[in-house]
Amino acid sequence: FIPNEKSPFADLFDVSSSGSLILLKDSVAEYEEPKQYWGNAGAGVIAMAQDTGRLLLSLRSPYVDQPGTWGAVGGAVDLSDSTMREAAVREFEEETGYSGPIRLVPLFLYKSEDRAFQYQNFLGVVPKEFEPTPDWETERFEWVRIRDLKKLQPKHFGLIALVENRQSQVIITKEHGRLKYLENGYV
Repeated sequence: FIPNEKSPFADLFDVSSSGSLILLKDSVAEYEEPKQYWGNAGAGVIAMAQDTGRLLLSLRSPYVDQPGTWGAVGGAVDLSDSTMREAAVREFEEETGYSGPIRLVPLFLYKSEDRAFQYQNFLGVVPKEFEPTPDWETERFEWVRIRDLKKLQPKHFGLIALVENRQSQVIITKEHGRLKYLENGYV
């Protein structure tokens, strides 16, 4: 998959002379992998609204690891969670206040360098944009167009890894393409 000018990811990438995909330097911030994690597994959601095609991202509060960075909504898998999917929905509902329908599509599975921690990302397709209610973990939320992802700085290392993952790009682009366009479109 190589994003072309019609792809929502087109502004984030370029293609080298050998044909490989290059993430543009101004689209992400440099990051270091954290030294420790909360537990050994986590799950999170980047919501996509069917009515606008925009993605919901959270700005992490000063009270969490990697404060002041943009990322997915999510957190640690609890003992009460029987699956990563269940954990992702629980975290999304807790952190946004959302209680409506959501269709989860698996995206990038992040694994730490030592493989002791993994984090399952999901695309959560919701019928329409909603007004999320921030909790202590989130300073604020923003609905953004895919091509505007590069404007959000700085990005959480998990969001950078997700955006760089080709499989996730393909899935998000396909899901985005399935949405019904409104008036002049929403890309």
